[in-house]
Amino acid sequence: MNCNFSFVVYLLASSCGLQYVGQTTRPINCRFREHRLAILHKDRQSPIAQRFEGSYNSDPSSTSVVGIDLILAKGDLLKRKRGLTRAEYKWIFKLNSLAQACPGTE
Repeated sequence: MNCNFSFVVYLLASSCGLQYVGQTTRPINCRFREHRLAILHKDRQSPIAQRFEGSYNSDPSSTSVVGIDLILAKGDLLKRKRGLTRAEYKWIFKLNSLAQACPGTE
């Protein structure tokens, strides 16, 4: 998997250990760029920026992204989107990413 793949579940992580699992139907690199900008500008409309607020002063250079699941081009678009959502939920619970916070930010 590389940064140009789409229909991907990805893991966004900060150097303090905070994790966010998301999904995209677009290339991962486009989605990651949007997340980094939201973190940098402390975008109050962005759940990811709110989640990472306080993580190394919301410095997006402390974040990385990796694709963790790929939904192959089988079936129609609606089936692929449903598969993507199921895979995202699976990884959220598998990694327990809803319950995490950076040390000193709670």
